[in-house]
Formats: sequence, C-alpha cells, structure tokens
Amino acid sequence: MKRYLLLIFWVFAVLLLLFFSTRYKDSSSAILAEVEPQKHAISFQKAIRVEEIYVVPGQHVKKGDPLIKVERPDLRLDSDKLENELLSLENEKRIKEIERENKLSVLKLNYETRSAKIGVEIDQIKILLSDKTQLSQNLERLHLIPDSLAQMDQTYLKLRLESINVEKQNIMRQYEIESREVEQVSKLDIETIVNKIDQVEKELGLLRQEESELIQYSGIDGTIGNISSEEGELAPPYNTLLTLYEDNPTIIRALMGEQQNVEVKSGDEVVVESTNRKYKIKGRVLEVGSRVIEYPSRLRTFREVPMWGRELFIKIPDESRFLNGEKVFVILKKE
Repeated sequence: MKRYLLLIFWVFAVLLLLFFSTRYKDSSSAILAEVEPQKHAISFQKAIRVEEIYVVPGQHVKKGDPLIKVERPDLRLDSDKLENELLSLENEKRIKEIERENKLSVLKLNYETRSAKIGVEIDQIKILLSDKTQLSQNLERLHLIPDSLAQMDQTYLKLRLESINVEKQNIMRQYEIESREVEQVSKLDIETIVNKIDQVEKELGLLRQEESELIQYSGIDGTIGNISSEEGELAPPYNTLLTLYEDNPTIIRALMGEQQNVEVKSGDEVVVESTNRKYKIKGRVLEVGSRVIEYPSRLRTFREVPMWGRELFIKIPDESRFLNGEKVFVILKKE
C-alpha cells in the first residue's frame, strides 16, 4: 500500500513539474499584462451645448455612424462677424477700383481736352504759316515788302509752332506720370484690401471646418462606453461627452516590476503571448511610462500584497485575436 501511495506521489510530482515547466516564464524578461481596448473620448475645445445624442451606452457602432451633435453660439457669432467684415472689404475693394477708373478717366479727359485745344492751335498756326508763306511769296514777286520782314513773320510762327509741340509733349508726359501714380497708389490700396480679404477667408474657412465638426462621427467600429452628457446641457471646454471603445484591441498595458532590470525603450519589439491558450503575436513598445505606479490587483502575484512597477504600452496589430481584458505575457528581449 505504501509503495502504491509513493508511486502515485511521484507520478503526481512529475506531472506537476511538467505542467509548471510549460507555463513558466522567466520573470526577468516576461511580465504579466492585460489587453486594453483603445478608448476614444469625444470632447470639444470650446464650450458647447448638446443638441442631439444618437447613441446609448453599450451600443455597437460602425465607422461613419453619427454619435453626437452640438452647437457653439460663439462660432455662429464669429462667423457672422467675419462674413460682415468680408462683405465690407469686398465693397471697399470695388469702391477703390471705381475710384481708380474715375481718376484715370478724369486724367484722360483732361489730357484729351488740352491735347485737342493745342491740336487746334497747331492746325491754325500751320494754316496761318502756309498763308503767310504764300502771301510773302506773292508780295516778294511784286516787291511790295522787304524780304527780311516776310522772313521775320514766318520765323515767329515757326517758333510758336515748336513751342506748342513741346507743350503738347509735356502734357502727354504729365498725363503718363499722373496715370502711373494713380495706378500705383490704387494697386497698393487694393492689394492691402485683398490681403485682408484672404486673411478673413482663411479664418472663415477654419470656422466652417469647426462647424463641420459639430457633428461627431465614429472613426472606428466599436462600442459606446460612458455618456456623460444630456441633450440641452452646456458643457465646458475639453469636457468628455462620451467614450468609444474599439472592437479589436490594439494596445497592451503592461507593468514592469521594480525588481526587473531589463532595459526597454520605445520601438523595441516584444512577443505577446496568451496566458491561457496557445496564441502569441509580435508587438512593439509604443510608450514607456515616466513614473512608477501600483499594480492593479488583477496583475499582482498575490492580490493582497501591493506591487509597484513602470507602465509600458505595447502596440499590437489590428488583426490580432486577443480579447479585451485578456491576460497575457509580454516577453521582453534581453540585451
């Protein structure tokens, strides 16, 4: 009987050793962790009033489903203010363009009037010079006046004609200078207004982008968590209105005990293995915590004994088959 009991004891011991040998993980390179669903918090940067909530806690939503609609009174006021400012600037631009055209028209009219007046005087002098020349030739043939007197009269008319032509050129140059000056001043004024219009349009574009975000849609397939707001409620900036959890967990939250001296940094590759089934997958360290925190009771070796460690966040592929909340081993690579 004793031999029989001893045999049973040794068989049980061997089986126990085999079991623990298959389940044992090197504590210096493997840490216990749990799979966490990625949580998305819906909030706004400005104070809002909740208009409609399209979901309830626990509801499953698809990517693109509407979640919540809010309104921002300050956004509407800002938009109205900018739209009025834009309208005023566009009117001011049109006025400046009309003023430019009017000034150019007045300058052109003055130039054409003075040029026409001088042109008439030039034509009169040319006719008079032609008549004087003909008359002088006739009188010279008849020897009624001295040749020098006739030449003197024609010289005066020629000098007057040259003087008027110079005046005409000066009038044209003055018109060109004044026209360029009007164009340059007007161009600067209009460019200043156009720059203001561009700035206001950019600000309006940003406001309209914010308006389009007043209805929040789900960016993932997931499940609604807490809803911490009600329709008609005013909410302060950055206040979480509701939370959404991804269907497929992509983050492992692990804690590396104080006694473990493995050097870990962001980007390191690790192996994530289930504690209760044959399934493992490669992951990568997303972030290394900057402080030591207390282990949650679920991850302690003995739940009654406090443990402390450093947080690690491990990114795993979207197509992993881990379950939300599943306990896993994170196997770190030794240097």
